[in-house]
Amino acid sequence: MNSESNNLTPNYLACGPMLSATEAAFYRAVLWVLPHGVLCFAKVRLIDLIKPAVRNDATATNKIIQKHVDFVLVNALDFEPIATIELDDKSHQTEKRQVRDAFVDGALASAGIPLIRIQARMEYNPSQLAPYFEGFVRQSA
Repeated sequence: MNSESNNLTPNYLACGPMLSATEAAFYRAVLWVLPHGVLCFAKVRLIDLIKPAVRNDATATNKIIQKHVDFVLVNALDFEPIATIELDDKSHQTEKRQVRDAFVDGALASAGIPLIRIQARMEYNPSQLAPYFEGFVRQSA
């Protein structure tokens, strides 16, 4: 019997668009300002960017395993991270979210990966985004 036809296989539904309307607007705008050789990935898990300094540290791993950043800029040649980006909407004003943000800021800083925080909007002007990335993308180009 095929494993897809038995009761052990759960059913799944598509989640819909990978990016929210705000994230999609940002992504489209940032593509205009990134130089050749810099790629932008969306919704990257922290565990794919950083790891605990102490091997097999389950507590440290558990703190990052279910968190992600909105975007990551990488060097197209070696895929090394250049910087991470978080779009801060109203949810970032809650105490719980501020604690989470402080942890993510510190974790990325300790790993030497810059984090750029940008206020979330429904529309982005590429020329207004360019200054956020100038220092980071020049280092990688």
